Amino acid sequence: MSKTVKSYAGIADRPVAARRQATWRVDALAASIFLALGLGLVLLPYTTGRKLPGDLGDSRFNLALLEFFYRTLLALLHGRPANFLNAPFFYPWPKVTNFSDTFWGNGEVYALARALGAAELAAFRAWFLAGFALTYIAAFLSLRKLGLRTFGAATGAFLFTFPLPMAAQFDHVQLVYRLWIPPAVLAFDGFLTRRSLRAGAASVLFVALQLAVSIYLGLFLCLLLASYAAALCLVARNRLALPRWAAARSAGATTLVTTGIIFAAGLVVLAVVGIPYFDVQSMYGFTRSWHDVAEGLPRPASYLLTGASTLWPNLSSRFPVPLLVEQQIFPGAAAIVPFAWFLLSSRARARHLLIAPMLVCAAILFVLTIDLGGHTLYRLIYPLPGFSAIRAVARIVFVTMLPVAVLFGLLVDDLTAPGSYRLQRGFLAVLVSGFMVVECSLVNHYGSAPTEWSARLEALESRLPKHLPPRAVLAIATPSLGPGTDWAWILPQIDAEIAAATFGISTMNGYSGNRPPTWKTITTCEDIAYNIRAGWHFLEEHRLSTPHITANRLVLVGFGPCNPVPLARDPILELGRTYHFSQGAVGNEFLADGFSYPESWGRWTDRKDAFLFFRLSTAPRRPVSLDVGATALSPAADRRQVVTVLANGRSCGSLVITTNQSHGRATCPADALRAGDNMLRLHIEHPTRPIDLGTGKDRRDLGLGLEALTITPER
Repeated sequence: MSKTVKSYAGIADRPVAARRQATWRVDALAASIFLALGLGLVLLPYTTGRKLPGDLGDSRFNLALLEFFYRTLLALLHGRPANFLNAPFFYPWPKVTNFSDTFWGNGEVYALARALGAAELAAFRAWFLAGFALTYIAAFLSLRKLGLRTFGAATGAFLFTFPLPMAAQFDHVQLVYRLWIPPAVLAFDGFLTRRSLRAGAASVLFVALQLAVSIYLGLFLCLLLASYAAALCLVARNRLALPRWAAARSAGATTLVTTGIIFAAGLVVLAVVGIPYFDVQSMYGFTRSWHDVAEGLPRPASYLLTGASTLWPNLSSRFPVPLLVEQQIFPGAAAIVPFAWFLLSSRARARHLLIAPMLVCAAILFVLTIDLGGHTLYRLIYPLPGFSAIRAVARIVFVTMLPVAVLFGLLVDDLTAPGSYRLQRGFLAVLVSGFMVVECSLVNHYGSAPTEWSARLEALESRLPKHLPPRAVLAIATPSLGPGTDWAWILPQIDAEIAAATFGISTMNGYSGNRPPTWKTITTCEDIAYNIRAGWHFLEEHRLSTPHITANRLVLVGFGPCNPVPLARDPILELGRTYHFSQGAVGNEFLADGFSYPESWGRWTDRKDAFLFFRLSTAPRRPVSLDVGATALSPAADRRQVVTVLANGRSCGSLVITTNQSHGRATCPADALRAGDNMLRLHIEHPTRPIDLGTGKDRRDLGLGLEALTITPER
């Protein structure tokens, strides 16, 4: 090419580069304005430091895990052993971090703030605000890549980041980080409509990263992507670019290599996050009954509830729903406007390829999760891996807001597009966008003063010894959990968790989304002893080493004179003796978690697993038989209940109890029981609530009514 041609080419490229630079400047300005509006209006008390999000409960629990994440990184950087999976709560139970949401994908933000010199509360505030900022930036860039213009992308990203339902969830701060949802949809769209292998791999990576931030939102993101694919098949089949194998065969080496790297990275993140979660779920047997999950499903009335708003009336008393806090999911009037606009105008729907799929996608998510008088399609999703552990399904609104936000942005773009009545339509776009900002900003800022947070830790610290013993284990006396004692029970548990994370110690107290199956609220010195031996039994059952807990390691607060270590030994069980479990009977001293209160005839199991702890003076040399006298409850006509028996993790077979068969026998191998401490686990096949059988108002999950037990060596 001659010099003249080259010079003309350079001149021709300059206007294009100038236009791109101008576009980016406009994008940056619009995004900055709406992000500033969100941080300055919606989050004003948190941005100025007057409040911390949420109350002294769940928000401080999140702080405890974030601080433990930071301390874990510090330990690893200094060459000391550390494992984030083993949060120092519920001691001595292992891997308790994954009892709740994960912080693999956002703990780094908090750690960075701490590394830069911020104190715990300042770092927590920075982490909270950064979640909104990162989510907004990711949403804006993704909407622009999806084809929205600057003003539409800026307003749509605002609606996705600062929606009304988020104001009701300021106590569940982990839900703020939704930054990987928009790019996941963008990449998935590229995979489905442009045969982009790299986009397909990127969508896997983004799903994995969202799971690393929040298991809840990551699983809901999978539902969003599946709904979007179904929507394309239903209303935009012409956009689907098939077949995929042809794209793989025609791809170049560079594309295949980068696709492989991105896909491998996604699988690594999935493994890092998913394997420990499924391991903990399997180890502890964590599942939620369908009844628990059904309570958290959104009802039609849920989409009218917005208790956090100061603009709209609070209709909670008019539409009573279970789990009221989780059901405040009114998306806002501004979010409803684009639905009406595009549903009523076929010409408007035809102006952008995304409109119909986004409408249908949002509709599919609504239909899949709504509960209509006890009837719901979510019953088909519940058995899928991971979904059986999700209780508050109403949080689906936080991924549904993505197609809603896209539609809002497209409405704004439609109103500001060149054409007739441009001035009037532009004014309407500004009016709708302004109303959206005002609607999202007029909310109750649910939060608490930083001094309240500091005072709790300072009060506890004043009750601790100035010099904590090596490998200290903290135990704080708390009241039993029951009606009217929730707050008095929760606060000391979280005080202990924050102290454990801050001072680098362990605590036997605990608060999380789940609890160990045999953990007991620590009210008395005997409760400490019970938890020590229950934890030991759990570790032994899973072939894990048991820690040596001595009295000088224990830091006890609120118990008075107490030495629980001698009390931590199991009661002795005599082979061949029949033990009864009625109120006041001797057998009750062997019963641990999973049994309800004693009654005149015996005790019901009230969970999926029930446990007995006992000590044998000598190890049986032969197999032993377990003879059980019991009643049963199940949906079967004869109330048939199958109970799997495990002794110290070894299978002893099953017991079968029916209406006509009140005696059952299981046989344990010779080496299943041992001299010293032992544990029996009774796994109930079908726990059942009497209220569901129409036999009363009892809502306990009953299974086996244990009356008598005899353990006898076989001859």
